Amino acid sequence: MHWWITQGKGDFTKKVAEVMKDKGMDEVIARVRREGGPERESNRPAEIPAVKVASADSVHVEQLQRRGIIIMPVAKGSPFLTANLVNAQNFSDADMNLLSNLRLQLVWLDMSSSKITDKGLPALAGFKNLTCLSLDNTAVTDAGLKHLEKLTNLHYLNPYGTNVTDKGLKSLAACKSLKNLYLWQTQVTSAGVAALQRAWGANVKINFDNVSDTIGS
Repeated sequence: MHWWITQGKGDFTKKVAEVMKDKGMDEVIARVRREGGPERESNRPAEIPAVKVASADSVHVEQLQRRGIIIMPVAKGSPFLTANLVNAQNFSDADMNLLSNLRLQLVWLDMSSSKITDKGLPALAGFKNLTCLSLDNTAVTDAGLKHLEKLTNLHYLNPYGTNVTDKGLKSLAACKSLKNLYLWQTQVTSAGVAALQRAWGANVKINFDNVSDTIGS
């Protein structure tokens, strides 16, 4: 609040997003979104893939940071990274080649409210260590979800506020590691959710329709 007032010079008609943010505050916002979101499973140490990867090339990291993407390590000294596009909402399919440079290091990726579409998602098939993916409030549809089948370490998926339907849920049945799926304000039906729950079993929580309507808990 102090930051908002000082940066906005006391103009209470401004929204937070309309006020210039500094790098330190960007990181605070990203951390809040990562840790404060609904059951961010990938933040737990046990969720980090038990594989060794090289550290990301600093040049590639800096390229993404210049685009406004917040890149942070999951822990001090860890080569695994998180990426948050909260300040890069113009990020589009054409930018996926830059993000793909970190495909082995990224375990948590928040693309919420970006301009990503189905055309950009084939690149995600190479992010084999990804455990947490947020696609909420994007133009992603059933066609895009098809490209997530190879993400064998994916534990958390959030396509909230998209046009995903029951057809797209059938593609997700191949994601055997999923533990949490958020389907609020999508085009899926109760019947589609029930069919997916049968395919997965009770170990997966499907959050559907509203906060109190969860299946598999």
